[in-house]
Amino acid sequence: MACCTRRPRLLLLVLVARIAAVLALATGLYGGDYWERTWLRDRARDSWDLRVLYPGNEGVTTQSFTFRFVASMYQGHSGGLATDLMACLEVDGRRFRCVPLPEIDNHSVKVVREMVMPSVDELSLGRHTARVYFERREVPGQRIHESPQTTFTIVNNSTFAQFTQEPQRTNRWMASVAAEQHRWLQDPDFPTNTASAASKDALLLVIGVKTSVQKGFPMRQAIRETWASKATLPGDVRMFFLGCRVADDPFVDPERARVLNEAVEVEKSVYGDLLTSELVGCEDSYSGLVDKVTAFFAFATAAFPNLSFLMVADDDIYLHVERLVQRLRPRTPQRFYAGQVWEEQFQRHIMPERDPSSQYYLPKAAYPLEVLPAFAYGPHVILSADCARYIAANRQDFAVLASLDDVAVALWMLAIQIHPQHLSEFQNLRDSACVDDTLVSLADLSVGAIHAIHDNLLIGRPFCHGYTFSGWIN
Repeated sequence: MACCTRRPRLLLLVLVARIAAVLALATGLYGGDYWERTWLRDRARDSWDLRVLYPGNEGVTTQSFTFRFVASMYQGHSGGLATDLMACLEVDGRRFRCVPLPEIDNHSVKVVREMVMPSVDELSLGRHTARVYFERREVPGQRIHESPQTTFTIVNNSTFAQFTQEPQRTNRWMASVAAEQHRWLQDPDFPTNTASAASKDALLLVIGVKTSVQKGFPMRQAIRETWASKATLPGDVRMFFLGCRVADDPFVDPERARVLNEAVEVEKSVYGDLLTSELVGCEDSYSGLVDKVTAFFAFATAAFPNLSFLMVADDDIYLHVERLVQRLRPRTPQRFYAGQVWEEQFQRHIMPERDPSSQYYLPKAAYPLEVLPAFAYGPHVILSADCARYIAANRQDFAVLASLDDVAVALWMLAIQIHPQHLSEFQNLRDSACVDDTLVSLADLSVGAIHAIHDNLLIGRPFCHGYTFSGWIN
């Protein structure tokens, strides 16, 4: 019996010895970190993901542009190994540039990071291919994981301007970009940001960005790719584009109108952040801005009953969401109305515009006083939810102000004795040069400027780095 007991033990010892010998041989042949590298490579295939965001597949860009890509990572049990990796860009089959991956402090959670390569201006006009991949710092060229290949075309500035201005091509471009990013927007680790996603969860902030449904796609896409991207917005912040119902235009060719409407529906289904029919009682026009804003207040306060603050913004701003959230969290969400208050900024009263040819025309019949109330300027206005509910409940009172939504909000607030607080970190380029690197919101920006500021912040440069008025103004 003792003999039979010893035999299995002996066989087990022999098996362990053979396994140890194989491990020792592999270590000698492949180096001491062979198993670590093999484990990391296998884990990368399962737990990491990469995708080029810009230029999108079959996209078009100019010679001077910035590659943007997203890395989706599970830290899991890999400890500090993520910090040992570089994200590298391959263009036309050759290694182009590498940047370090950000440190991940969390364990067993998915982290999505948007990253950029330094500006690219040395590629020639024509078709190119690109992909991103991971490699280890100590072993350059050892590819661990790679993204799908992206094909794009570089054109000169005049061709690019013509391409983006031609409506039907713009819509096809939009659909292509939407399809390219669709998988990222469906990431289950992020809260849903769709018009139908009403929630009883406590939200700190819902941002409504005023946009022209049919003309505003380039600005919307710039915002989606930068300050309102899934990787940037905190979990208790939502962002929607305020579109309203698109009126029929008898002067627009029916076929073109059909293509435009189809493109809008594609955009809505992919991104889920463009509000049109969800905003009741408003039409998508400049003269209907007051109705658009009050419809947003009604929508947001009903869809998110435990909401603390709302923000109304123009689509040409860059919003540093993290800084804004830091300022809002300590505040009591009651009787709060704030933004860029011109009366405080310029230390003088603001007069109503009486010139009928001005887009800001305010006839005496609508507003007989000679001085406007102190108001938070339209590109960036913040209200506590109780103020927004009051406006939604009394939305017909100042509808006569039509396009002057910022003045109308001030009049509603004046009716309940709430006055605007001036936020010096809210500025616009037509009044102030970009020199303050502590800005929270900056308005009057072009698409390129929105991307430039975002790139600055991603790689640790000051907010206003590279600013020129002619280069940034919308």
